[in-house]
Amino acid sequence: MNVTAVAIVAILAGSLVSLIKYLRQTTSSDQVKSLETEVDRLRERVQVLEEIVTDNKYTLNKEFENLKKTG
Repeated sequence: MNVTAVAIVAILAGSLVSLIKYLRQTTSSDQVKSLETEVDRLRERVQVLEEIVTDNKYTLNKEFENLKKTG
């Protein structure tokens, strides 16, 4: 797995957890439910991004692009 991708995912996950904890203390239950739904959608998007970044085809295409730039 790409080290940059791991770092990005870790930062996002930590931020989301902190945000949820903070919002639970300061918002109504309807707002919390809405925000939890949004966080769930963001988690799904991060999962898709992880799959793209760790996909062998993505890495191979990236290498081809780098070769085109240097060639």
